[in-house]
Amino acid sequence: QERSFERVGGTTTLNADVRVLAATHRDLRAEVTAGRFREDLYYRLNVVPITLPPLRARGKDVLVLARHHLERLARRYGRPTPRLSPIAEAALSAYAWPGNVRELINVVERAVILAPSDVISEHDLMLSPGASPAGASQPATLNLRDLERQTIARALSECGDNRKRAAEALGISLRALHYKLDEYGLR
Repeated sequence: QERSFERVGGTTTLNADVRVLAATHRDLRAEVTAGRFREDLYYRLNVVPITLPPLRARGKDVLVLARHHLERLARRYGRPTPRLSPIAEAALSAYAWPGNVRELINVVERAVILAPSDVISEHDLMLSPGASPAGASQPATLNLRDLERQTIARALSECGDNRKRAAEALGISLRALHYKLDEYGLR
């Protein structure tokens, strides 16, 4: 607070110019109220609070982060950067991420190491089965056909309805995309 201090047992005043960055997953205000965290320390730390929502609440950030870490980890392991299959992307987006970004990085690293090809499938991700999102917008009876239709629709939306770019993003040919658009009535 005074930007100066004396060492324990010392007589010389030393100057310091530091900032403390602290993080927690707990509600510190509630911890102070419950008597489990010092109130004076709370007010010293609570200068510029930054609230970061959990990964499951950050929508498209999941895929952006996954792609970034795919590139980074592929370089680390001397492998070509793999792509995520559309179904793998949908699985990553639908997953609850109880371990937040750290869990995402571990999942991506495992897939980079163990995936047998340069396209990472949902199986290669090895997501924990019990961690689907609570109150997810997708019904529990979602089947592969519904998932594929939603993935194609999302790709088209994200590519501004540019079919060529959507096909590239999905990792399929333009002809295959046209077939799927007809099949699902998305034209």
